[in-house]
Amino acid sequence: MNQDTENILLSVVVPVYNAEKFLDKCIQSIIEYQGADLEVIIVDDGSKDHSLEVCRKWAERDRRIKVFSKQNGGVSSARNFGIDNAQGQYITFCDSDDYYSPHALETIRSALGNGCDLYLFCYNKFSAKKGYTPNLVLDQDIILTSEELAKDFWKYYSGGMINCGTNKVFCRSLILESGLRYDENMTFAEDATFNLQYLKKTRRLYMISKTLYNYISNDTQAIKRRHKDYFKMHEKMFGAIENFLCDYGEVGEVFYDYWLKMLIYSCYHQNFRLDNLSEMMNHPNTMQMCTRCRPSAIMEKIALFTIRYHMFPVFNGIYHVRCSLAEFATHFIRKGE
Repeated sequence: MNQDTENILLSVVVPVYNAEKFLDKCIQSIIEYQGADLEVIIVDDGSKDHSLEVCRKWAERDRRIKVFSKQNGGVSSARNFGIDNAQGQYITFCDSDDYYSPHALETIRSALGNGCDLYLFCYNKFSAKKGYTPNLVLDQDIILTSEELAKDFWKYYSGGMINCGTNKVFCRSLILESGLRYDENMTFAEDATFNLQYLKKTRRLYMISKTLYNYISNDTQAIKRRHKDYFKMHEKMFGAIENFLCDYGEVGEVFYDYWLKMLIYSCYHQNFRLDNLSEMMNHPNTMQMCTRCRPSAIMEKIALFTIRYHMFPVFNGIYHVRCSLAEFATHFIRKGE
């Protein structure tokens, strides 16, 4: 299949790192779309398994697939490489262990246009515990202005439509004109931060109600993985949320509810070491949170109380015990199985 680069409508960027077990299913779900206006940019990010070999075999079968190999730099680096090498009018990202639903790209292709700057679609999240669950259920396709999105921001944020990096189709020209790139210093929340920075540049969005993507969550890795810079990374993400929402008013109380949750999760991810306690407690958002947050969960109420009265290390100790007991129980149950 020969390809005219001037007529490429959609570029699908697939960052790959040690994913040989999943690549066949992922790539097959993309090239199921038969249109010549598609290109697949596969970026092998220094894989140590046979991923690159698998990708090159697929490229031999379908000329729409372009395979690049680079030194390992992380998923943000691979996505940025894909942006720099893509030719399509629109660009989307697919993780190498995920896959599209049947006819997904045809549905996306039919939605493109309409004077919109961003296209979002629903997805399934798969975990060994819960199986496939949809992130959000929409009755019909929706076109929103950025201002309308801001009014219902937390509905779509909590539904996973904002922060997910793989359920969106971006206008490549808008990315290039704005100089947007994924932050390669972030190893967590980098896709949400990029999405929010892009949202600030948009005027109209199209939400596709169909479930087009399947996100595979590794429960075991999610439990073990901790990010020591969790607070720093989320501080950037919350800054991007604030920058977007303040264009249309103010952030609202829910912002501070999520900020409190983030402080709690920071304890866990930092292995309950509060080396940056002063920075966390003296942050302007934390100060605002003390008067505007109205938590309902018991652990959040305890956390807020200890923050207000400068006793957060006490909560940190309580939460440490709670998480340790939960992890022990999980390990005991799995061992019994």
